Amino acid sequence: MSTLFVIQTAIEIIMALFVIWCFINEQKLIRFERKLMAVLVHNYRRKKVQKLRQQQLRVQRQRLRLHEQCAYKPETPSDGPLHVA
Repeated sequence: MSTLFVIQTAIEIIMALFVIWCFINEQKLIRFERKLMAVLVHNYRRKKVQKLRQQQLRVQRQRLRLHEQCAYKPETPSDGPLHVA
């Protein structure tokens, strides 16, 4: 027997045992699947919210920079003499 054949046979036996275990412990498997989906959905939503917050901060910073560039800056009087009319 080649090593590849032995590994393939071992994987097939493990998979068959897993299927049998799933039939016997169906309720445990269903609870596990629900927990797994809850974790996956929670992490997906958390990452989505985090990405949205980063985008909002980026836009807010851009607006602040634009506001600072366009803000009214009063002219300072020159050092020369003042003309009073």
